[in-house]
Amino acid sequence: TATDGFMGVIGTVENLPFKDASFDIAYFSYSLHHVVDRERGMAEAARIIRPGGRLAAIEPNGAHPQRRLICNPSSPFRKLRPVAGFADPHESFFNAEELCKTAEQCQLQLEKLIYAESSYSEPSTRFKAQMIYSRLLRRILPDKYVFPSFFMSFRKKG
Repeated sequence: TATDGFMGVIGTVENLPFKDASFDIAYFSYSLHHVVDRERGMAEAARIIRPGGRLAAIEPNGAHPQRRLICNPSSPFRKLRPVAGFADPHESFFNAEELCKTAEQCQLQLEKLIYAESSYSEPSTRFKAQMIYSRLLRRILPDKYVFPSFFMSFRKKG
């Protein structure tokens, strides 16, 4: 089968069951915004990366207007039934600057930041509206207010 030779690990990012400096890279793919204790999760990911190793993350952009208005836990829109139906109660969107600050505390240095479109296998109406928004405003507004996702790459110091 496709899983022959694969061993899984059960755990949470806040308490990873690996030795220090065990990996060359750690990667968050649209998952860090679901972590209850994001600072602890980043610290654990940094702990298991060897010095000079990398941490990469692609996450929803908390600076994007749609994320701030609809998905932010402190937004009044979050309490509306249609919105609450698709928003995880633990979701906590953040912007790239906040993630940089957390990463710096974990001895991670920013190498690259790219704002980008989100990608979905089946585009929703919301995604289609986002595409129109980004095409109309990308020449007027800074990328952090146009694109709904960002990719960041960090290198561990030391």
